[in-house]
Amino acid sequence: MATSALVAMPVDRMTGRRKRASSRSMGSLVNSPDGILIRSMPMATSGPAIAASNGVTRKPIRARRHSLARAAKSDSESSSFRRREGWARVGGSVGADAPRTETGEAAAVVLPGTTWCEKTELTARPLHPFLQLQQAAIDPVGEARSELWMWREIVRRIDPAKAAELFGMDEEAAIEAILAAGGEPGGPTQGITLEMLKAGPVRLNVPDPDVAFKAQIEDLAPFPPRSLPAALEKTAAFIPTRRIEFYKEEARFRELGEAVPTYRPPFDDTVHDPATWPLAFLTPHSKWRIHSTYANNPWLAEIHGGKPEVFISPEDAAARGLATGDPIRVWNTRGEVVAWAHVSESEQPGAVTLYEGWWPRQFMRGKGVNELTSSAVNPIHEVHFVGNMWAPSTGWKDCRCQVAKAEQV
Repeated sequence: MATSALVAMPVDRMTGRRKRASSRSMGSLVNSPDGILIRSMPMATSGPAIAASNGVTRKPIRARRHSLARAAKSDSESSSFRRREGWARVGGSVGADAPRTETGEAAAVVLPGTTWCEKTELTARPLHPFLQLQQAAIDPVGEARSELWMWREIVRRIDPAKAAELFGMDEEAAIEAILAAGGEPGGPTQGITLEMLKAGPVRLNVPDPDVAFKAQIEDLAPFPPRSLPAALEKTAAFIPTRRIEFYKEEARFRELGEAVPTYRPPFDDTVHDPATWPLAFLTPHSKWRIHSTYANNPWLAEIHGGKPEVFISPEDAAARGLATGDPIRVWNTRGEVVAWAHVSESEQPGAVTLYEGWWPRQFMRGKGVNELTSSAVNPIHEVHFVGNMWAPSTGWKDCRCQVAKAEQV
């Protein structure tokens, strides 16, 4: 008898009623003991096939966490077209969403995620030293569930013993376990309790002010300082001399010709000849939005001009016969978007700017900003690695393009 993976069905976020998920895979609908409607997918689809669906990385796919904080995630990362191609090869992915995002549109199965005001969560930010407890203001609507609940129930249906071992706690117990993990003498959460967090934000036990390399300069402590939450040994291995290093003698640095700080021309110039693709394509963060969060909110869209605009200098606009408000096509060999021109003195000649975060559906032809960007990684950034901390990133601002007035939009 074939093994099956079980995933919860989505719910209509307006009415709270359960609704049938769209899926390219064949499966049956069953009721779990707790009354949640479940789709049973053959393991041929949910196992090796889905494991191969994570685009170019080919890493086993995870049930992606896409609440409001990660809205429209599938098109908010570089090389959007590669991700769609990967999903298409195996019939899609599994997502967790509260609003109707681009990720949810692309997923084969959507789990009904909670919004920020429906769940308990521990939150911390790199921009301030306070730990905060996000507390539910209302009960989850319909059959919406937190991410912890989803993971526990999915694992329980696959391996009950493993679920009991790893997920035998609710949100508050999980938060207490996190606090205990950093609560050793001198640790960042020493003395912090759940009850304290319920009363309000609590400052972490970290230096104030947090000045980089202060101990190394004033007290001659070895480099590097600890990068939380990893143990010091994880990153100390990157600097064998335990001093600031301007020369790296590891084989990979020498092999790539970067044993010392070395200038390299922009990577995309080797892909798109500047003579043919004369404009640098910049996609910075918006001043009034965190990535794509709430980009579908009409008030926030109004603050951003109501539509995705491409800022272009008067010189480059004149050379192409463009005026503010014109529909324009922005493209390179990876893809294209169709948006609106905004001629501005603030844009320097030779570059155009399209702020990231707009959902693809807000563009004229349903394709977003990262159709043009690359997911290529500098191999130097792969020499040292600590998961979720020291990891390669892509050159978001290293992209070239061409712009012209869009015809027959």
